[in-house]
Amino acid sequence: AAAAELSKSQDDDDSNSNLNNLQGSTSSSQDMSFDTTQDDEQEPPALALSEPGESFEEEEDAIVFNGRKLYKPFVEKPVSGEDHNVSIYYPAGMGGGMKGLFRKKADRSAEFHPEISTVRRDGSYIYEAFLPTGGTDVKVYTVGPNYAHAEARKSPVVDGRVLRDDDGKEVRYPVLLSMEEKRIAREVCMAFGQMVCGFDLLRSKGRTYVCDVNGWSFVKNSEKYYDDTAKILR
Repeated sequence: AAAAELSKSQDDDDSNSNLNNLQGSTSSSQDMSFDTTQDDEQEPPALALSEPGESFEEEEDAIVFNGRKLYKPFVEKPVSGEDHNVSIYYPAGMGGGMKGLFRKKADRSAEFHPEISTVRRDGSYIYEAFLPTGGTDVKVYTVGPNYAHAEARKSPVVDGRVLRDDDGKEVRYPVLLSMEEKRIAREVCMAFGQMVCGFDLLRSKGRTYVCDVNGWSFVKNSEKYYDDTAKILR
């Protein structure tokens, strides 16, 4: 996997379809260019691996595809939605190393590897700018285009430890979605043609991004959600 294609794109429980950086719109498949200087105002770039034979280089703190550069920290996702092994690479100025994210095992969902600094070369991957979120991920569950239930959990990026309640379930908190996020939920549901659909939102620097769509996902522990779902699907 030594070639990449620049695209306008951007982590657990179910089989993932990587929907790349839906930012208030589902039309995120078009290519984009970006300045190699790091600008907080520009949209996060991503490099998606393409056919072999194109120029792909790796520097200490960046990867370069056909002269276009993506700086660390960046995220490396397998193209296959069945592979949940996601890597985050950090620049030397942040201490370097790589944090590997994976499906939850007991009370762990991530491990830091200070000795790893180079990207994987054993398959096809999507590379995305890392988005700081303040330590939380938002999980959204739709039932048709007009209903969305949202919960927040501690991001695995924080320390890799899964917070669980007395019943052994992952601790989650109810979240209110903005009108824009509700519109995004509607568009995701309609774009994938699924009445029941789950996806992950990242809130970063005042903007909201969709990072993963998880197929047929259900809320783990909410009687109201199941009551609402039953009424909608009846």
